Amino acid sequence: LITGLVIVGIAVGLAAQDVVRNVFGGVIVALGGPFSLGDWVIVNGIEGTVEAMGWRTVRLRGFDNSATMLPNCAFLTSPVQNLYQAPNWRVKANLRIPAEVSSTAVSSFLDKVRKVIPQLKLLQPNGKAYLTDITVEGWGVEVYCFMQEGPIDDLVCDWNWWDRFLQVREELLLQLWDAADESGFRFASIPEVVHVAAAQMKKP
Repeated sequence: LITGLVIVGIAVGLAAQDVVRNVFGGVIVALGGPFSLGDWVIVNGIEGTVEAMGWRTVRLRGFDNSATMLPNCAFLTSPVQNLYQAPNWRVKANLRIPAEVSSTAVSSFLDKVRKVIPQLKLLQPNGKAYLTDITVEGWGVEVYCFMQEGPIDDLVCDWNWWDRFLQVREELLLQLWDAADESGFRFASIPEVVHVAAAQMKKP
């Protein structure tokens, strides 16, 4: 009987400890934590929009519409990546041009890309395009630029970082394909355009 009471006491104590940690975490989050309702965050590899914040848990809504409940204590020990608070999103494209393409054609392609980036309204005009390496697989090229912040005149664009990135990726891919076509070649592999958010990594 005594052993049973001890076990029950330990279990209750541990449960109470978790409750206290979750409530304390909820207080920290409510009083100015690393995110707010509607922010897009990544915590412990779980990604989604903050849909609800309670005293014990936070609910994230994933892009597949799934809901994930995270205990507030997770935000006391784990880094939180808040992509919504990362206004200067860097957009990077890694390209591979076939090895048989001449250096003249590669130079022509780079010049075209450098000229077209400032013309894209969704991007800041200071984008770069550089040759990174030459291997048996071909010429390596990296293109990187930064997304525009805030509303953009005469442009229908939802003020939402993810939606804007999707539009940027589409527009940039089309321009890269046109530049390669005008330079007389096709890419050796499908271009990859990714976002690299300068997000703040912090704990509450």
